[in-house]
Amino acid sequence: MKIKPYKNPLIAAIEKQNKLIKHSIDLAYSTKDIIPPVFREIRESAIAVGNVDQIMKSVIPQYKIQDTFEKIRKGIKQTEEDMEIFQATIVELGYPPHYDVDIRQMRIIIRDFIDDKKQVVEYIDEFMAWNYDATAVYEMLIKWEGKPFLDKRIQILRNVVRSHNQGMYHLSVLGIISQYEGLIVDAFKITGYVNGNIQQILLEHLLKHESMSSLGFDKVIFDYYNSNILVSFRHGEELGNDISRHAILHGGHTNFGTLPISLKVILLFDYLVDVIEDLTPERILECQMAVEQKRKK
Repeated sequence: MKIKPYKNPLIAAIEKQNKLIKHSIDLAYSTKDIIPPVFREIRESAIAVGNVDQIMKSVIPQYKIQDTFEKIRKGIKQTEEDMEIFQATIVELGYPPHYDVDIRQMRIIIRDFIDDKKQVVEYIDEFMAWNYDATAVYEMLIKWEGKPFLDKRIQILRNVVRSHNQGMYHLSVLGIISQYEGLIVDAFKITGYVNGNIQQILLEHLLKHESMSSLGFDKVIFDYYNSNILVSFRHGEELGNDISRHAILHGGHTNFGTLPISLKVILLFDYLVDVIEDLTPERILECQMAVEQKRKK
């Protein structure tokens, strides 16, 4: 069965609103004798059914449409600001930013965080477990099943989701955190030895490239990945955080078998999958050249 391509609802809504704003700009700069695209489509459809006057008369007056689009414009600006604040807030709470949080819930978390950070700390794990329940995590797997670049990892990912949803969090964390580096290396078709410097080049081209959308969480994810997944550790010393890849895979961290930690690494993996899917051949080639130059030094 063919899997329907995943489209994030928040981004889809913003893209739709941006199209509406473009139509409003067309309207603002048009004269009364010029029919803007949005009305031209209505008119052409009306001609097709022979009912031009009735449909065109049903169109909202121009001043009301401009007012409507101005409200949409303000709404988008507010949404962008809320998303920026949410990024910083959720990272401060230990979770990677992820799109599948309703904008209303984002605003509640932001409000509570500003009012009293402690109260959010007390409920954030419960909220995230509720928002990303077993069904939501399984839906991520369904999405991953439709990605050809995940074919060789899909059995591992199936076991990760199965383990997570059955409460075997040590297994789910180990299973997915071990796939990060390979996922990113394969995305850029890199072969050979990959050290920390090469990893940074890959991450920068994946998450900090100049072509990245300003609406995304990518640069925040870049910082989150570096300060959490790639954070260094020393055996016998206190851990810097609870999802250090090095600490977990080298046996320095053993208390990682919890739902919040499992959810954090799954959400981060899911975000990386979405970003990788948007990679262009040009960016992949640019990254390969940067890696080659680094290896020559």
